[in-house]
Amino acid sequence: MCSCECPSPFHQCRGHPNRCISPIWVCDRNEDCPEGDDEEHCGFWGKKKTLPPALICPVKHQLCRGTINDCVPLEYLCDTEKDCPEGDDEENCFGRLATNDQ
Repeated sequence: MCSCECPSPFHQCRGHPNRCISPIWVCDRNEDCPEGDDEEHCGFWGKKKTLPPALICPVKHQLCRGTINDCVPLEYLCDTEKDCPEGDDEENCFGRLATNDQ
């Protein structure tokens, strides 16, 4: 029996010691591991050990929760329009909401 481990930064599929997948396949909303464990625990950058948002999004952009590559410009945050799939660009604004007409 193999006691193999995937090299960093690859993800090892649960129950399949010889199955390593690329970190870009983790939390991409497609099950690449036989048991789907690459799509578990994919909350906002509690995501598996993948690249941090700063390495994915361009400067002055924020990564949308639950995604691996949906980035919105910082000026879109708290502008009363949901630009991220889960609307997290409009959360925790604390009085920073724009007064734009909708």
